[in-house]
Amino acid sequence: MNPASIARYHQNLTGKSLKNCHSAASDKKIDRVLAWFAKSTDNNIVYTSRNDKENKDVYMVALRDVDGTLIGYIAIKKPLSFTT
Repeated sequence: MNPASIARYHQNLTGKSLKNCHSAASDKKIDRVLAWFAKSTDNNIVYTSRNDKENKDVYMVALRDVDGTLIGYIAIKKPLSFTT
């Protein structure tokens, strides 16, 4: 985990299952996305949700080893910025 994530979640979760951190409904969505990532090395990023409280869109991004094997994922929360 990066320092910002450790500060946000008040612990380092590197190498640990995140199943205990999510609801059962979220776990099902995560499992569905991971299965999609595993189907093809072309499947690498997906929009998952909108966090209105933080004004951010949330994406899941596949993490792969040098052979392209899926080894995990990261969740990216991207703030929206509008230009006029």
